[in-house]
Amino acid sequence: MTAPSLTAHALLRVARPLRSRRLGAAAVGIAGSVLLLLGFAAWLARLGVFREPGWVPAVWVLALLLAVAGAWIARRRLALLDLHPVARWLERVGAWRLGALRGVLDPAQAGASNELARVADERLARDVEARGAGALEPVARDLGREARLAGGVLLSGLALLGTSQ
Repeated sequence: MTAPSLTAHALLRVARPLRSRRLGAAAVGIAGSVLLLLGFAAWLARLGVFREPGWVPAVWVLALLLAVAGAWIARRRLALLDLHPVARWLERVGAWRLGALRGVLDPAQAGASNELARVADERLARDVEARGAGALEPVARDLGREARLAGGVLLSGLALLGTSQ
């Protein structure tokens, strides 16, 4: 099969809310981390630890590096919710037989029946649409924890920076 399979589209649809949640949590976490750094530096300046103005650009460079590192980590973690990793995870937890999803995602071998491949693809796509979100519920719970942690980091950063005035 040269065109993306129906199963591939179904897997991407099932994983889309999880990808959005992970991306949102990453953005909130990165913003919170930067605010924590800026708040910590502001408190150090307020307490007199930083006396020279040279610390300001240094802190902003650190904040930029922290944001870039956070974006890099977020991108790598987002890749865990791409097509093949999601299919592999669903097979590994026993929601589908090992190789069932990934086998349909790969092109059919020469000499294989295109009609059988199409029927298998349609059946698996319907099955993923029906059961995929439920099978990914443990991942959704983990992402909920990530989002709450990121929100806590953001609130802490806002509080630290806000109290440094």
